[in-house]
Amino acid sequence: MPSTQKKIGEKIPLPRAAFLFSTVIALASVWFGLDQWTKHWAITSLKGTPGITLIPGFFHFTYGENTGAAFGILRDNPVALTFISTFVILLMLWFATQIDWHPWSHRIAAGLIAGGAMGNLLDRYKLGFVVDFIDFQFGSWHYPTFNIADTGICIGIGIFLVRQIFFCNKSSVINH
Repeated sequence: MPSTQKKIGEKIPLPRAAFLFSTVIALASVWFGLDQWTKHWAITSLKGTPGITLIPGFFHFTYGENTGAAFGILRDNPVALTFISTFVILLMLWFATQIDWHPWSHRIAAGLIAGGAMGNLLDRYKLGFVVDFIDFQFGSWHYPTFNIADTGICIGIGIFLVRQIFFCNKSSVINH
C-alpha cells in the first residue's frame, strides 16, 4: 500500500482544504456558542449571589470577573490579551487550511482552541473582562475559577500534546 503521509508544508487539494476548514469552523462555532450561553447564564443567575453549591466543599458555580488570562497572568493588560487571542484564533484557522489533519483529533483540538479563544476575546471586547463561574476547591486548596472557553482551550492543547508526543511520526504532521 502506498504511503499517504502528508509532509509539513505540503499543499492539499482545495475541496479537501475547504472541508477540513469547515469542520474546524463548525466545532469552533458550537464551542463559542456554548461558552457564550453559559456565561450569559452565569451573569443572569450568579452575579450578585453567593453562587450555587453542587458538591459541598468541592464543586460550585460562582460568578467571577477575570481581567487576566489563565491563573490571572497578564492581569489588566487587555492589549496583550487581545493580541494573543487574535493570533491564536488566526493560527488555528490557518492550520485548518494548510495541514491535512487526520485523525479528527487535530481538527477537534483546533476547533476547541479557536472557539475558546473567540469566547474569551468577545468577553474582553464587550465587557472588559472574562466571565468565569466554574469553581473547584478541596479543603483549603482552591483552583482558579474558569469557564467553558478555558476548558476548550485546555482540552484542545492537551489533545495536541498527547497526539504529538505519543502518536505522531516525527517526520510527518500526520499518519493516515
